[in-house]
Amino acid sequence: MQGSSHEISNYKTRRVFTVLLWGSVVVYLFVLANLLLFKYIPPTELFSPDRYVFRSVNFVPFAGIHGYLFGGAVSPNIAVGNVLGNIVLFMPLGLLLRLTRPGQKIRWTVLIVCLASIAVEAAQYALGVGAADIDDVILNTLGGLLGALVFSLLARWLKDPGKLHAFIAVVSVACAVLVMATQGRAWIGSYYPCTQQ
Repeated sequence: MQGSSHEISNYKTRRVFTVLLWGSVVVYLFVLANLLLFKYIPPTELFSPDRYVFRSVNFVPFAGIHGYLFGGAVSPNIAVGNVLGNIVLFMPLGLLLRLTRPGQKIRWTVLIVCLASIAVEAAQYALGVGAADIDDVILNTLGGLLGALVFSLLARWLKDPGKLHAFIAVVSVACAVLVMATQGRAWIGSYYPCTQQ
């Protein structure tokens, strides 16, 4: 009887961690959408005929990165922040893909992340909300690879799949809360300008 109660308790705990994890995934996708598609305009103005439309394309690998880091057009802090930001932004995707399919080879995870990044760049160009840049795809894909490698390291460290799942869920929730706490007011202001004082 005690064994049965213990199994039920473990099942409920896993369910809680699963809900928390998927809640964090929703927040992550929301963050991606805001940073990549709605950075300059809110979605409510996406199809407005009066909005500013920005499109550019770069198919030359590392041209944008070189320009950022060595061109002098922006400060070094902004340049490094932009490069690192493109890497870090897609690390969770690589990690989450490995979490949902732990037996999948890393190269397939990297391919999926690469295709997702290409889709985002195509959407930015099609919607006129940013630059379609091969450098972004390279950096995003690198981020996905690093995320997949982080998962592999965590799996070796924690060994137990349940503990691994719980650890990632807790860290994901902490990151989601931090992001919402620091960026929530700015997002609300961009969606509903009248709420800003």
